[in-house]
Amino acid sequence: MNSNVEYDVIVLGASVAGSTSAYLLGSAGLQVLILDPRSFPRQKACGEGLSRIGYNYLQKLDLWDHELESNAYPFYGYSIHFSQRRGPRIAHGRTPQGYGISRLMLDTYIQCKATAQPGVSIRNDAAKKATRKDGIWEVTVSDDEIIRAKHVVFASGASTSKLLDGVTAQHTEEPRCGIAFWADGAWSRESPTTVMIFNEPEGQYIITPLSKQRVNFSLLLYQKRGIAFKKAELVRKAQGLALQAGFTISKVTDTIGAAAIDHMSLSGHENRAFVIGDAIERFDPIGGMGMTHALFSAECASSAILDIEKGRRSYSEGLRKYYRVRTRGARVLKLLGDLSAGLNIQQHKFVLAFARKFPLLTVNCMDLVKFLFPRSVGISAFRSQSPVDLLSPDLKPRNFQSLIALDEV
Repeated sequence: MNSNVEYDVIVLGASVAGSTSAYLLGSAGLQVLILDPRSFPRQKACGEGLSRIGYNYLQKLDLWDHELESNAYPFYGYSIHFSQRRGPRIAHGRTPQGYGISRLMLDTYIQCKATAQPGVSIRNDAAKKATRKDGIWEVTVSDDEIIRAKHVVFASGASTSKLLDGVTAQHTEEPRCGIAFWADGAWSRESPTTVMIFNEPEGQYIITPLSKQRVNFSLLLYQKRGIAFKKAELVRKAQGLALQAGFTISKVTDTIGAAAIDHMSLSGHENRAFVIGDAIERFDPIGGMGMTHALFSAECASSAILDIEKGRRSYSEGLRKYYRVRTRGARVLKLLGDLSAGLNIQQHKFVLAFARKFPLLTVNCMDLVKFLFPRSVGISAFRSQSPVDLLSPDLKPRNFQSLIALDEV
């Protein structure tokens, strides 16, 4: 490693995108530092619906395990409800469209897989600025210490525009705010096989089953429609909708708020830095496209960085490769997001009528779009060692039983 740098790669952000990239780069033998001002495990405001594309990606990257499988709840589509009229049920029972899974569990699992690699470490600290000069990145942290690396991966969400000079965030749709909470209870009838989306004047109420006794509530609320939001009233309404769906609640958590939700994207970064996950582009939470994009963009960036390290591409060529491949995959996710928006936000009459009359054909169309998603960018060719088995008892101060306990309501 260059004597002028302390690390091969600094990853800014330790959530799904950042920890996945750290795991891939570390398992290829690079020295990686993850920087995140927050500690894990932690709950976060998220719909907790993992798409089947994301599920397949986790398996391919060796980031899925029988313990995660046993704590994932399969769903086979979406039941859409409107306050004034009947909505479609887009589902079939052959293949899961996704899985409800705790992000506390999934995020911590991926981060632990990353830090189990010999060259990967994590530091709870905030990055203030990142600059690149003469081929070296300098990251200034909270106490004005400067850490140097050959590469920086930005998995730091919307704050990325504050870390890189000349980078601006563009918001392309009406922003929404989000809150989430979790509830334990019981179904008065057979457990659901779909994610339930209730479209109300103030926004969407999404109920994602996580088990037969637990659900995630995510509320995506419009901010510019003159509707005053009172959190307690929103929670009571969400509980009423759950009862309408057949779920009687016994316990609820406190609500967790989310940043503004829209199709934010960054500009001015393409020729300068590897930006991944929500930091580069945010997708609509319905359908699990955000987690899928986090995994895919992490793999693409890691592959490009390893190309550079192996001397196969220059830095600028690696960046161009990353953004070219990532953009192709993002188009597919955007198409799926547009379908969701047509059904739930714009409520296009043609889209709704088609989905209502031909639900199985609608699912098949969604599957066809998913088939277009890139399968691999060749990251496995760079693996220098077999991944460490995180679940062996001697490696885990945080085993899955403790994670489940932390995740209890």
